[in-house]
Amino acid sequence: MSFCDSLVFFAPAAIMVRTRCGISVSDFFVLQAVLSLGVFALEVPCGFLTDRIGYKKSIVLSQVIFLATRFMLFLGGSFAFFVAEAVLEALSASLASGTEDAYLYSACSGNEDEFVKRGAVLGNFGEAAFIASTLLFAPMNHFFALDGLLLATLFSSFVAFFTSLFIPDERKFTCALESESKPQLSLSATFKQIPKFPCFAIFAFSSVMAVAGIAVNFLYILKIQSIGLDEEWMTALILGYTALNMLTPLALSLSKRLGKRTVVCVFLVAAAVLSFSISFCSSIYALAPMLLLPLSLSVVSAVFSGIVNRFVDSVGMQKNRATVLSVFNQGSNALQVVFLFAASSFGKSSSVNLFALLSATLLLCALFVKMKGKN
Repeated sequence: MSFCDSLVFFAPAAIMVRTRCGISVSDFFVLQAVLSLGVFALEVPCGFLTDRIGYKKSIVLSQVIFLATRFMLFLGGSFAFFVAEAVLEALSASLASGTEDAYLYSACSGNEDEFVKRGAVLGNFGEAAFIASTLLFAPMNHFFALDGLLLATLFSSFVAFFTSLFIPDERKFTCALESESKPQLSLSATFKQIPKFPCFAIFAFSSVMAVAGIAVNFLYILKIQSIGLDEEWMTALILGYTALNMLTPLALSLSKRLGKRTVVCVFLVAAAVLSFSISFCSSIYALAPMLLLPLSLSVVSAVFSGIVNRFVDSVGMQKNRATVLSVFNQGSNALQVVFLFAASSFGKSSSVNLFALLSATLLLCALFVKMKGKN
């Protein structure tokens, strides 16, 4: 399912999917902002719904809606039509966000190390699909044009939906996990009793990782332009760091020997050094840290995901896991909305400023983890 969902054959020409129907580039950014706003508004209600109907049903429902959005992209239409598509895509993403992690954590019987390892392996299926679809873009676009790319992506989404029907129901492996957990409290009562400082730390760290993701996804192209390279280098850069990200499970194996706190600190410091290098390197050598930064962030994110799920267990919120994970995602969701509305104001100098700020922030996070964290 992860592999097929990530087979997006039209990804390098995503803007053209809309502009072929008369949508302007500025309208495209508005549509992306609508998508992010939709996720921000729907994620917590969808998490609440997921905890009531079950993880598998929520995943299947997400796949059904996602398949419908792919069909809408294939059909094309007016700006209002694409707004509707963005809202449905936000609903699909909100149903899946937190739910897939919660499902996997339950499948691992609450074993944090196993959850982190399996999550990284599943992530590799998505990375492999992204590499495959990116490499196939040029030949498929040449022979079948944009409609062919959209049709192939639609078929992949159908296979992902069909596959989701056969994943085991989580009730087969949640009984043991819940029997060993603390007594369950109501959602409102538990949120009142949760220690505020850990929640603040999770919100803050999620926001930092969101900024880092924004830097990679949106500002790499500005950095490439600022050092005088052709924009076509971006394709090679994306393929390069996506391939390197597949080393995440290997890097995570270090946590068993060194401990989670040490691994997080090491990779946070590495990410800070790499961000600093990107900020002030003004030649082609900037591509080296740009290739390595996403891997460092991927390792930190994987370990952090396990820590958050363990925290959910510690406060007795297992039955509301999807809701809690959705709430913790709200900081990063809000930040992405703000960024997309401000996207048009970014200049080439912004990439330097943001990478420098990111470097300092990551160092502060590493210092905090070293002083306060536990293995």
